Amino acid sequence: MRTTQLGRQAEPAAAACGQVTMQAIVQNRYGTANVLRLAETEEPDIAANEVLVKVRAARVDRGTWHLMAGQPYLMRLLGFGFRGPKNPVPGLDVAGAVAAAGADVTTFRAGDQVFGIARGSFAEYAAAREDKLAPSRPGSASNRPPSLRFPGSPPSRACATPVVSRPGRRS
Repeated sequence: MRTTQLGRQAEPAAAACGQVTMQAIVQNRYGTANVLRLAETEEPDIAANEVLVKVRAARVDRGTWHLMAGQPYLMRLLGFGFRGPKNPVPGLDVAGAVAAAGADVTTFRAGDQVFGIARGSFAEYAAAREDKLAPSRPGSASNRPPSLRFPGSPPSRACATPVVSRPGRRS
């Protein structure tokens, strides 16, 4: 989206007005992957109980695909947007680092590695509620595929469930 003029990079209009921008995958209408495009958009605002995550990894899950395609059609009537999605940046699953935390957030602070569910994760930054994120183990971000670090996936459920072993008992 940026253009060069006389060897100097021009600022996007939003950045010139003092708004913080980022690159994101956006969609204006429902459909398959052909409705997605890379664009410059505003960085999401966070509420007092939310965290701004600098996205390191995001994945497409079944829910993201349904929101992108707008199917089943009933979801459009339930408030996701009739002709196009209300949230133009798709994506739910995220892994990354906390960039900023709201005033009421007590679990995370800037720099913490996290994973979980955030709205608009197909962007440089995504907003997430504090209770929808979990801390990443040190070193796990670089040596494991992202799909193993997301809540709800069978490997993460298995790792999150403590196993108590007793003599003579099989777990």
